[in-house]
Formats: sequence, structure tokens, C-alpha cells
Amino acid sequence: MFRFSAILSNAFVLSLFLPMVVAAGGNSGGQAATMVIRAMSLGEIAPGTALRIASKEIRTGLLLGLSLGLCMAVFIIFLLPRFNHEPPSFGFLRLALSVAVALTTQVLSATILGALLPLGARAIKLDPAVVSAPSLASIVDVSGMVIYFTTAGAILGI
Repeated sequence: MFRFSAILSNAFVLSLFLPMVVAAGGNSGGQAATMVIRAMSLGEIAPGTALRIASKEIRTGLLLGLSLGLCMAVFIIFLLPRFNHEPPSFGFLRLALSVAVALTTQVLSATILGALLPLGARAIKLDPAVVSAPSLASIVDVSGMVIYFTTAGAILGI
């Protein structure tokens, strides 16, 4: 994570939104995993249906991610300037775009991972209910930071 220290030092305002991006991914991934594990325990998921499940979760994750991203963009563009009188050097619009894109990407990837991780655990004869939560939390937390800072660095040119 040291490679992202330059991004954070040049755009400290990014630190305000990091917990929200990571938590949104964790929540959406955890919900997807819970729904898949429930369906597996009720016998509603047959072997070989991973693509169908992934397709459904892609739509769900994309819709949720875009909704959250839009809400955050509106907040950053219209409300953040009221609290922060000195705009960042790159402007509120680019900040809003970077947070919205990172949030959408994080929620989408976490939702897909949350849906597929229990299926993968079952395929290798592990209990999905035991394996999914800790694995998902660790992967989503780290990937959330990588997605956030990589996206912000690219959009903000840092």
C-alpha cells in the first residue's frame, strides 16, 4: 500500500471516502454471499449454474454500484463545497468522478466475488458458510483500497 502514499498525500480529501468505499463493497459482497449460501442450503442452486448466478449478480452489483456512485457524486459536487471552502487542486467534479467510479467498481467486484466464493468453496469440498465470510472480508478490504487509489490516481492524474 506504500505505492498509494503519494496519491493520499497529494489528495488528502480522498481519505474521507475510503471507509465508505471499502464498507460498501464488504456489505454488498456479504449480502451476495449470504443469498447464495442460503440458496445452496435450500437446494435451489444446481451444480454448474455459476455463470447464471454471476450474470444475475453482475446486474445487481452494477445497479447498486451506480446508484451509490451517483449519490456520492451528488454529495461531493453539491454539498462538499459547503463544508470545504477551499476546493482541491483537481476540483470537486474530478473528485466526484473518481469516488463514483471507484465505488461502482468496488461494489460490482465485491458482489460478484461474494456470489462466486461460496460456489468455489463447495466445489473444493469446503463448507461455504465457514469459508466465505472471512475470505470475502479480507479480499474485499484489500481490493477496495487498491481499486479506490488506482482509480483516483488515474482520474486525478496523481
